[in-house]
Amino acid sequence: MFMDLHGRSPKVRFGLSRSKLYIIFAMFGDGLRPTSQTKQRTHIIGIAAGKDRDFAENWISEFEQEYSVRPTLRTVGVNNIQASISSLDIWNDIHRYATFGTRSWGLRKEALRRLISDKVSRTDVGYGLRGFFDADGSVKYQAKRSSRQVTATSVNWEGLQQISTLLGKIGIRHSVYEDSIAIFGRRNLLEYQKTIGFGIARKNEALNNMISTFRVQ
Repeated sequence: MFMDLHGRSPKVRFGLSRSKLYIIFAMFGDGLRPTSQTKQRTHIIGIAAGKDRDFAENWISEFEQEYSVRPTLRTVGVNNIQASISSLDIWNDIHRYATFGTRSWGLRKEALRRLISDKVSRTDVGYGLRGFFDADGSVKYQAKRSSRQVTATSVNWEGLQQISTLLGKIGIRHSVYEDSIAIFGRRNLLEYQKTIGFGIARKNEALNNMISTFRVQ
């Protein structure tokens, strides 16, 4: 069935490459289906990108680079762009490192230990985190209050703690609240811009515009 649809079998490579990290972290925020809902022969991997076609296309590009097969891009209803593919081999590979679901997404312990070790570079970790912030991140600038933040929200407290741990590895100071993470302060936002950033054009533009409002002492 997979060969009929895609004309080739996926290439599954062991390990956490930059592309695979982006794929996984984006699914933490906007994954189509939680692990608990997977049924036999319907092993769907994908994201719901809302109105951000460039996010969906970025995810597809990383996916194709990693697995040598291309997920399908489609629009479901209004402002609901989705990218998805069904593959048991890829599903098993991704779930070797992580689980997914609104309240239960997160890296498996061995994967988290590897990412915080010296075996994985800060650059690669930052690239993975970009997937999460592309999915769940936002830029908040309130001129009257002189408030400038990059935030990400989730009801998954343990998942946010993992994101916090990885931000700590990169060296980005931040605050963790009950249902969100916030990065603020010129130095931290510049470091975020340098090591993580956004792959979504509108978010990246908002970040650049916000940082440009800081007064250089």
